[in-house]
Amino acid sequence: DRAETVNAVGRVVSLPQASDGRQRFLLRPESVAGVSRGLPRRSRISLYADEPAIGAGERWELPLRLRRPRGFMNPVRFDYEQWLASEHIDATAYVTEPDQARRLAPGRGLVAWRAWMAAHLSELAATPGPGAALLRGLVVGDRRGFSETTCDVLQATGTSHLMAISGLHIGLVAGFGYWLGRWLWALARLPGERRLTASLIGVGAALGYAAMAGFALPTQ
Repeated sequence: DRAETVNAVGRVVSLPQASDGRQRFLLRPESVAGVSRGLPRRSRISLYADEPAIGAGERWELPLRLRRPRGFMNPVRFDYEQWLASEHIDATAYVTEPDQARRLAPGRGLVAWRAWMAAHLSELAATPGPGAALLRGLVVGDRRGFSETTCDVLQATGTSHLMAISGLHIGLVAGFGYWLGRWLWALARLPGERRLTASLIGVGAALGYAAMAGFALPTQ
């Protein structure tokens, strides 16, 4: 709590969450207080303001107050510190002066593409209700639109695990890609073995879907 404010430069590597005047996102630091070595792999940042709006994949300079990741040890409660470690988050921080934050570069990379895809799916959805949120969750692993009611329903019905893109989803996509590869091999009369072509397309489909989900831990 007595840590000093330092200027950090880094890139946003998650889909930012915004609610009730607070934004949360993961930052991959490039430098902290002018130092570029021995930095946290990722930092979980809180910004207690609606502006400036943080976008996925953007590069920012932020005045931060860094803290070591810590949480209460309780065998029957959620282990926050262990969760941070599993997500490769080595520090937590909050922006001390939001008006001094500077956007250095626009969004780019995989996470920016996932944010664009999530927004595109929202535009294509017929309604902004839970159906659109579930679609974004299944396609790009974006759970930001889940309301408390939706989470309660998923938990009560025992279907929460279906929203965590993991082996079940990857296997289904890989299987679809495999059979699509067999069909394309026969249709286009491609050279080589039919099984090899189908397997390559199946692996490519699985990798593509894992990338859409951000290569989250259950996906890996």
